[in-house]
Amino acid sequence: MRRSSHQTTKLPSRGDDSQRFFRFGHRKKQQEQLPRSAVALKRKKEMFFSFQQDTTLFAIVALIFVLIMACTNLYVLTGMMSTSITTTATASSLATTTTTAPSPLPPISSSMHSSNSSRMCQYLLTAGSKLAIGEVICSTDGRYQFGLAAKNGDLVMWNDDNDSEQKTIIWSIPLYSRHSSRTPQNTTLTMVGGGNVVVRDNASSKKKLFESGTGGSEGSTLHVTDNGSVRIIAKDQHQVLWDSHVQYFCNRTARTSTSPSTHNDLIPVNADTLHHKVMAGYQGWFRTECDGNGSKWKHWTKFNIPPNVNHSAFDMWPDLSEWNNTNSSEVVTCPTGFHFKNGANAPLFGSLVDGVIRTHVKWMYEYGIDGVFVQRFVTQLNSHRCQEDEKLDQIRRHSEQYGRVFVNMYDISGGHPDSVYGMIKNDWIHLVDHVTILESDRYLRHNGKPVLAIWGFGFKDRVNNPEKVAELIDWFQTKAPAKYQVTLMGGVPGFWRTLGRDSLKDEAWASVYRSFDIISPWTVGRYRDNHEADKFKRNVVRPDVVECEANGIDYFPVIYPGFSFANKDPSKEFNEIPRNGGNFLWKQMYNTLQAGSKQVYVAMFDEVDEGTAIFKVAETSAQTPAQGQWLTLDADGCNLPSDWYLRLVGNATTMLRKTGSVPKTIPALQELKCN
Repeated sequence: MRRSSHQTTKLPSRGDDSQRFFRFGHRKKQQEQLPRSAVALKRKKEMFFSFQQDTTLFAIVALIFVLIMACTNLYVLTGMMSTSITTTATASSLATTTTTAPSPLPPISSSMHSSNSSRMCQYLLTAGSKLAIGEVICSTDGRYQFGLAAKNGDLVMWNDDNDSEQKTIIWSIPLYSRHSSRTPQNTTLTMVGGGNVVVRDNASSKKKLFESGTGGSEGSTLHVTDNGSVRIIAKDQHQVLWDSHVQYFCNRTARTSTSPSTHNDLIPVNADTLHHKVMAGYQGWFRTECDGNGSKWKHWTKFNIPPNVNHSAFDMWPDLSEWNNTNSSEVVTCPTGFHFKNGANAPLFGSLVDGVIRTHVKWMYEYGIDGVFVQRFVTQLNSHRCQEDEKLDQIRRHSEQYGRVFVNMYDISGGHPDSVYGMIKNDWIHLVDHVTILESDRYLRHNGKPVLAIWGFGFKDRVNNPEKVAELIDWFQTKAPAKYQVTLMGGVPGFWRTLGRDSLKDEAWASVYRSFDIISPWTVGRYRDNHEADKFKRNVVRPDVVECEANGIDYFPVIYPGFSFANKDPSKEFNEIPRNGGNFLWKQMYNTLQAGSKQVYVAMFDEVDEGTAIFKVAETSAQTPAQGQWLTLDADGCNLPSDWYLRLVGNATTMLRKTGSVPKTIPALQELKCN
């Protein structure tokens, strides 16, 4: 059937205005042919159906829009839930940070055996829940396990990729391992109210061994993440109260470039060889309560309180007059319980305060000292690794600024025999990958590889497993991936070659010592005056050099200016090994070079604790507090400037570089005035 023209005409699209005019004209023509009542009824019907049509189309469009938005939100939410929580909160500040919600975890009642271990895994710890020795909290994939070690009671994170006999310790917090007299029996880890995690020794009046310091958030839970960190998360899962990974890696952003020197006339020290260098050990361990971040007094005093006449732990007072005569930020110091004769407070510095390390490296540059071996203590790698990283980073930055060289040196003193090897290996990986110290052109290389030093193996009072030490040495030299391999230096006992006096006697140590690429025997206190130093040269140093040359080992002897440790240990004699106006140090410098050494290690740059510091110290009692006893540079009857030992070492460095030796007596740097 033939349709009418308005039915067969193709209408414009819905958005075209011509459609509205066309439909209005058609409707008016129909109205003229109908009665008034019929027209009204017809108009109402047309309006209703037109409205219904418009509403239906709008609803369809709205539904499509809602579906699109729902899919988009689902995609974003899925991505957010799969992203690791990031936070800037640290345990010291106990700050909380709003973060992306973590992925849902199974309830605490859910447990399973790890695929590689017989241990029963729990996936979270809630308020009031406890972990006993040997029990663990696992990551959702079972790969990481956290708990109290059955062997020594320490808090440990394991990687359980391998079978149960080969679990790797990723990191640990020593609780018992430093105290051999304690046993870990009846120790528990508890999540107390508000999200605070506490470890107590229930056999010792419930002594508190560890505390996360978090709180104020009821319903918080402890989780192990799939990247091996422990997190305490608020009830709503939108706040991370504590994150071991943040503490352990210090929220560090890797550096990728070095800072150019600001001195146009500076000639950088050659960083490609240890030969013909004089370098010093650098502690950088002094802390004060003014340093910030909850810092406490360390190394200046015995009990973390401001040093005073009854509580001091160092024998030489540093000369801060150069800092106090300027208005720069370098001079931030902290009041003590000591006062000068004029009544003014006698302040001290914290090593990590802005400007302190910079000033020390600047002195090395000004006096011509090549650089330092930066001490890194294994006992600090769990609780204070961020501070150790900061110290190393400041040495790096200012060595780049002043053209000096530096080396990382592990000190194993106090390290636990079960964990020290893994800690050193894992920390070196951390320094290479995260701190990126090897990207600095000021990090010292030797024989084509970066130098790494480990001090303390073979001493009677330290780690005593030669087989494990040999494995660690082999890893650093050949077994590690290429980017972690090093020229390895051993800080060993003074009588390493004969296994005498200060060395362990097991014959296995003989081959361990000879497997190092560089040997640096510790000689502080092994001789006490010039006569004994000459005897030590004949009987020890010269035979050591011959032995090392025969085995292709570089010899790096230690010399020191003197020794005094009476304020920390009253049983010690004050000024026990006199400096003799610098003649004692110079005699050792002459002897070691005459014996055939090509390089010298000076102990130490900044250790005023034991009175071995070569940096600027008080010349006379007029520059020290009126209270207490202090070893000043005039103690041996000579009037010396505060920088005397910087001058001696700097001049010896210049002479070694030019001639390979030094004169037998101190050159006339100035006319000494001695009584």
